[in-house]
Amino acid sequence: MTLNPDTFLKFTTNFVLAGNQCSPYGFLEVRWGFYMHIFFRLKPRLGQFPIEEIKVYLARLPHVANDPNHRETYLFDSSEKEVKELVETLRANPGAEYPRIGIVDISGDEINVTQETIPEIIREIAGFVAWLVEQVPCTTEDEEGARVEASSSQEFLVKLFGPFSSH
Repeated sequence: MTLNPDTFLKFTTNFVLAGNQCSPYGFLEVRWGFYMHIFFRLKPRLGQFPIEEIKVYLARLPHVANDPNHRETYLFDSSEKEVKELVETLRANPGAEYPRIGIVDISGDEINVTQETIPEIIREIAGFVAWLVEQVPCTTEDEEGARVEASSSQEFLVKLFGPFSSH
């Protein structure tokens, strides 16, 4: 199964534009600024996340880079070129604001995800979360502590990212 980010984007956007302040799943917080983004926190059901294993996995992803100023922060962008340019910008100007990207902050006891509703970024973050929940059974919650658990990693991913397709 693969994520259909266009369906997720349309579904979430329509839900929010109808006057709702969160996704239909009840735990993905949608924030407004100049654009829309979603925040959620992953926690292992037991123990800690395998940080070094996660770092190795993230280092292999072409659209992901470690923030040069915050070693526990990983930046997800829509292309390898864009994420490399962002890293160079952050090296030259450590106080620069992040553009519209996905941000994953990792620690042993939680992983915080701020995700733009841009299909390429949704796809990249969903791929990471799919890998992660296969390694470590997780729960998720928003900033206010609303939790979601699932009996399988597939159910968990559907609850997080919406409809999946078989191709």
